[in-house]
Amino acid sequence: MRTIYYVDGLNLYKRLLEGRSGVKWLDLEALFEASLPANTPIVKIRYFTALVHDHETGARSRQRQYLAALETIRGLEVRYGTMRTDRTSMPTVLEGVAGPEIEVWHTREKGSDVAMGAWLFHDLQALKDRFDAAVLVTHDSDQAETVRLARKVTDKPIGILDPDPTRAKHLHACASFYRHIKIGAVRSSQFPESLLTRSGRTVSRPPSWA
Repeated sequence: MRTIYYVDGLNLYKRLLEGRSGVKWLDLEALFEASLPANTPIVKIRYFTALVHDHETGARSRQRQYLAALETIRGLEVRYGTMRTDRTSMPTVLEGVAGPEIEVWHTREKGSDVAMGAWLFHDLQALKDRFDAAVLVTHDSDQAETVRLARKVTDKPIGILDPDPTRAKHLHACASFYRHIKIGAVRSSQFPESLLTRSGRTVSRPPSWA
């Protein structure tokens, strides 16, 4: 079954990779080949993310290195949302209940979740003869309505590959199939230490990701 993958990059990072050593230099093509049966060739990978703002810790530089590595995968496309930071007031937690409000900077990603759904419906129409199944890589239950509606307009399986070990019950209830990404598959699906990009430059794994 020829398959297109739709990857929520930030959700994948936060749910599975953050805080773990030796896993962030992740080769998505190798991971998907290890996670689904051999009769599901990859047609395309759509990777949705936003550039982080954190220059001081080097996070943005490491992210750019990783995106350059991802773009060595044939058929992978990166789609960018935005990171938005606003000043807002939030209550503190005081002995288990809401306490006085304080002003904080609140950063969140905008656009990726909507873009994933939009591209799924685009491909169901524009590429309908080029693939047989779609897989959303996310733990975000906000995508449940996307999956439900997509399954109403196509007989193609719409599956979930969940980066979190806990079950997202709303996604599980509406998907054609539902699997968790296994950490063993992640560890065995790392890029080589250095890669040659399409432009001919070498990109290497950030030292702190070893």
